[in-house]
Amino acid sequence: MGLLTVERMSHESTYIAPSIVLNYGLSDRLELVGEFDLEKSADESWEIAEPGLFLKWLLAEGALQGRTGVSFALEAGALLPLNSADDRLGGEALFIASVNLEGIAIHANLGGGVDRAGDRFWTWGVIGELPMSSALTLATEIAGEHADGASPERSVLMGVIYQPEGSSILLDVAARHGLTSASADWEITLGLTANF
Repeated sequence: MGLLTVERMSHESTYIAPSIVLNYGLSDRLELVGEFDLEKSADESWEIAEPGLFLKWLLAEGALQGRTGVSFALEAGALLPLNSADDRLGGEALFIASVNLEGIAIHANLGGGVDRAGDRFWTWGVIGELPMSSALTLATEIAGEHADGASPERSVLMGVIYQPEGSSILLDVAARHGLTSASADWEITLGLTANF
C-alpha cells in the first residue's frame, strides 16, 4: 500500500493516497495481482487511476526462494479501462529476473504492452536492495518507459525499507527524480507492506 505519494511535475503537484497492490497466492508458483491508485491533481477531484489485474507466474526458483542462481518470473494481464470515453482495455507483460550477489538483491524487469489508448509501450527497470541491518535495507531503482509517439520517461529512485524484528509489516520511504522532460520532476512516496 502506498500510503501517500506526492508527484511534482511542471510546478503542479498530484497526490496519490492510497496506491494499492494486492497479491494473492493461488499456488506455490502462481499469484493473482490487483492494483489501482486513488489520485487527485490540484484542480481536480479524487479519481481512480491505473487499475490492473495480472497473473504472476514463477518460472524458475532461485535466490528469492532460498536457492542458488537466478529467479525468473512472468507477470501478465489487463490494464483495465477508466471512466474516460477514450479508454479501453489494454494489456501488459513483464519478465522479472532476480539474483543475490554478495548480499545485494538485484531485480531486472523488461516488458511492454498496449496501453488504454491503444498505443504500444516498452518498460524496463533495475532494482538493487542492500541490507544495512536485520531491520533496515537501502533500495535504489533506475527505470524507464517509452510509448509510441511519446517522449521517453526515465527516473531514478533512492529509498529505505524498515522491517521491525519479528514483524510481517514493512515500512518504506523513497524519493524518485525524473531524468527526462516527460518524467515527473520529483516523487516522494511512503508505503506499507503486510504479509498474512
